[in-house]
Amino acid sequence: MSTMLHACSSSAGMCAVLEAGRRHGESPGAVALARLAQQQLVEGDRSAAAATLREMYAAGHHPPGRLVDLVESAGAGHILAGMRTREMRRLKALGRQSDLMQLFAKLEGIGEAEPSHLNEAMESCSSSLMQRQFTESLVPKNWCSYAIMIERLIAEGRLEQAKALSDLCPEVRVRMEEAATCDSV
Repeated sequence: MSTMLHACSSSAGMCAVLEAGRRHGESPGAVALARLAQQQLVEGDRSAAAATLREMYAAGHHPPGRLVDLVESAGAGHILAGMRTREMRRLKALGRQSDLMQLFAKLEGIGEAEPSHLNEAMESCSSSLMQRQFTESLVPKNWCSYAIMIERLIAEGRLEQAKALSDLCPEVRVRMEEAATCDSV
């Protein structure tokens, strides 16, 4: 069951796998339920993760202390941000761009998307046209966000647009000039 859960890209898919197992007489183990709770946290659904922890306790399982801390602590945002970034990288490595985009949209919708999540979503885009959808995002862009867009424009031969964008973010221009100097040495 754990392998099937790991293949799921959303908590909804994981719940469906667990429910199918229950219908066949399999009760989910501690690892499966902990994986579900972790995915629910990644998706920003703290109340669902808390319900999963209650299910673990009711089944006689003891959830990992860190997981309990993440569910109960509102100040664990930086840890959750890292978990979400790792999940996005996993989805990107598996070539599951649409799942990555759905996760980003879900996080953006609940106001928990971070610049690193925006950057992961933008890096998974195969064209600057796809990246353009993120220019309207309310998630703050950092210099890395602009560098990703500029590199894609350069790769597409759209140098004037790349230069215009680099003029909006001087830090990117400086860093790219430094990189060009290092490459030529």
